[in-house]
Amino acid sequence: MDDAFVLEQFRDEFDPETLKVLARAFDLAWRYLQRVLTRSNESDRERLAEIVMQIGRSGELKTIRVANRAVDIFSEEAHGRLRRARVEKPQSELKSRIPLQGGA
Repeated sequence: MDDAFVLEQFRDEFDPETLKVLARAFDLAWRYLQRVLTRSNESDRERLAEIVMQIGRSGELKTIRVANRAVDIFSEEAHGRLRRARVEKPQSELKSRIPLQGGA
């Protein structure tokens, strides 16, 4: 099932531009969840679509905010099905540091 089909059921509820924003948010959230879910299925995609639409109904229409909120809600419902994300050191910390010289 593609993303357009998942969101098709909501097209009468939102104007085309809003639906585009929500579709992009869904896509971002789903791509992230595919990387961190230990297993996923079609019902997960459908649930994520419902969550995204609920957030859209609340008035939030910033793509990244909708996506992040949807991931947060889905994650709360996933009950241990998410892999732990590996935290990478920021590039700035990977650079060699200049040693401090004692005495002034």
